[in-house]
Amino acid sequence: MMDVTAIIQARMGASRLPGKVLLPMGERSVLGRVIHRVASCERISRVVVATSDRALDDAVEVEATKQGAKVFRGSEEDVLARFHGTLETFGGAWIVRVTADCPLLDGGLLCAMLTELEQRLHRGESVHYLSNTQTRTYPRGLDAEIVSADALRQAHSETSDLFDRVHVTPYFYRNPERFHRISYDGLADKSSHRWTLDAE
Repeated sequence: MMDVTAIIQARMGASRLPGKVLLPMGERSVLGRVIHRVASCERISRVVVATSDRALDDAVEVEATKQGAKVFRGSEEDVLARFHGTLETFGGAWIVRVTADCPLLDGGLLCAMLTELEQRLHRGESVHYLSNTQTRTYPRGLDAEIVSADALRQAHSETSDLFDRVHVTPYFYRNPERFHRISYDGLADKSSHRWTLDAE
């Protein structure tokens, strides 16, 4: 079994709908739903909410802990550094990146993606990154990116580009000769659907 750390990117300061990750959604908060859906995948070794070190996000830490997740706090703007700090604190050979505004995230889909990755590695393929976002077939809101810990460390140490630092994974797209990327595509094109929480 692979050692997998799922990192949920969360903060209170969303511009269109501030505080959306802590809004109630049935019996849980939006963040609580994301945590429980990620944790429902038995291939996940640990779930960590990575939030900022701003006082505004103290509430995110409280809610994440209440919902059973671990917490890492770091730079609000340098999200890549926040992910790197999470990795160095909690470990893991593989990192799953999801965002906290996707309360309909599918744990079963996440497990299927990790199974695909493990099978490719077992066949001897060199894989650094696998996601269902490269070719859009799944609805937005089911997004998941899986990256090797070594590749994440490389990106953190090598790029100073602001876009890379804010969005975490673009460095892998911009260096295709160095990072082997796999696109996990659905059987049907459902990319016109949007299942994320963007606005009231």
